[in-house]
Amino acid sequence: METWAFNVGCGLIASAPVAAGHFILGKQMRYIVLAWLCAFVATIVLVLCSLSALFIKEKYENAWKNARWYTLLYCVPFEAVGKCLIKFFACRQSFLRYPSNRASIGLACGIGFSLAHILCLYYPMLFDQSLGIDITENHSKRFPNALDLAIGYHAASVFQIGVSLFLLRFANLNIFIAGFLVMAAQFGFSAISIIQEPYVKDPIMVVIGYLVALMGAYSYRSMKFEELVNQDDKVQVDD
Repeated sequence: METWAFNVGCGLIASAPVAAGHFILGKQMRYIVLAWLCAFVATIVLVLCSLSALFIKEKYENAWKNARWYTLLYCVPFEAVGKCLIKFFACRQSFLRYPSNRASIGLACGIGFSLAHILCLYYPMLFDQSLGIDITENHSKRFPNALDLAIGYHAASVFQIGVSLFLLRFANLNIFIAGFLVMAAQFGFSAISIIQEPYVKDPIMVVIGYLVALMGAYSYRSMKFEELVNQDDKVQVDD
């Protein structure tokens, strides 16, 4: 393929946050396994959501042109539910006693959902697979579009990590309120991708993505790095 090197370069740009997250987790295999488990489940959901366009009667010859909209419509709520479920079970199993554990689970959660998007939606488009959308070698704007996708997925991955860090940092927040806030944040960020001009859209997405991630990481500084004992685990001592 003549554009193989360009594809690989764009792939590295898009997957850089996911790779960096793996380096941060290091040898903590339980969090890496959690990230890949999230990626596996989210990939199945993404495939089902992207196929939903095929079950709707379209007047256009290629229903895949509208698949991305159905993916956005159905995928974001499922992702919000998935993140909240991870928070729920982590709280139930007392995995959030230490702030470092909260940060690690939040990072793993963000990596997992980002990895699912890259593996399921980005790579097939970039490498001219049968499910690619408007990104073939014959496309007149292949190079700017491919680079636009790479930068967009890079920013989206960083944003996913930031949202997950915030969600686990404020784990005591009501799960329904947390789910609504996560869903609203992801819908708002995804709406930016509708902007047609890459020179306007990409800088906005990158700035917002990194700002959310940095604020999510910085929010852990306000937590004391000591064991956070749950109320149910406190032992009453008689005077």
